[in-house]
Amino acid sequence: MIQGKIKWLAILGMTVLMIILGGYREIVFVNINEQMYYNDGQIDDYRVLEAFHWLQSYDNNGLNNLKWCLTLAFSLSFLFLGFIAMRTLLGDKEGARWLVFTYLGVILLSGFFFLIGKLIGQQELGYTLSRVFMGALQSPFILMLMIPARMLVKRM
Repeated sequence: MIQGKIKWLAILGMTVLMIILGGYREIVFVNINEQMYYNDGQIDDYRVLEAFHWLQSYDNNGLNNLKWCLTLAFSLSFLFLGFIAMRTLLGDKEGARWLVFTYLGVILLSGFFFLIGKLIGQQELGYTLSRVFMGALQSPFILMLMIPARMLVKRM
């Protein structure tokens, strides 16, 4: 475990990195959605940022597949950062392990809702619930819940 001022600088750095990653994720997904709306004719003005004009070469099926791949990539990125924060910065090896189990559980729960929605003919509802859970994994939300939970466990 890192000690003193270096520890607090590392925590600050990790926090800034997570904020930047979350902001970048939002920009990427907003631009993919804008491209999809444009492709469908739902909007007339092309509002995709110039840096993302390469999205024009994809149809909506390709963009949807890209979103799923990016969802996995961003989720794994936040899991990795959270794991590093728990294990190295906070010195909680058991908490890091529980973080991994929590991510796996939320992924399974998300898949369950998605599958149930398909099976009962409520695909939109299943997708929406699945998306909410996967959205939590693409942010520091799980880590923010895990840190105080682990602090309480250690006090008992």
